Amino acid sequence: MVDGSQVTTGPSDLTKPWDPKEAHIYRLEDREAPTSAITFPTPTTPLRKGTSYNISATATDNVGVQSLVILINGGGNLTPKTFTQPSQSVQATYAWVPTKKGQYKFQAMAKDFSNNQGPSTLVTVTVN
Repeated sequence: MVDGSQVTTGPSDLTKPWDPKEAHIYRLEDREAPTSAITFPTPTTPLRKGTSYNISATATDNVGVQSLVILINGGGNLTPKTFTQPSQSVQATYAWVPTKKGQYKFQAMAKDFSNNQGPSTLVTVTVN
């Protein structure tokens, strides 16, 4: 059985009855970080102060994404979206209203069930 964390094997000679003493368990390490991306807004999206926008992100992982967070200006994050069932591809959308004019930087951060983290590239937008 392979579930991303272990493989159980039985006897090498399948003509003999199975003996649990011959079973071997091998732990597999998931060292592959998830990938994530901000899908909205893009750097060229015109944004206006006081208007509500749905900030969107996606994430993928070879085993399963556990959480997806959108960071604003490298710190304060919108409510993280946590997934209890492993899914190799997830998305999250958050409502956001800019209260000041200026530049904002968005970054998605995905984490898988092995605690590998995958940051997206920064997306810089201007609010007028």
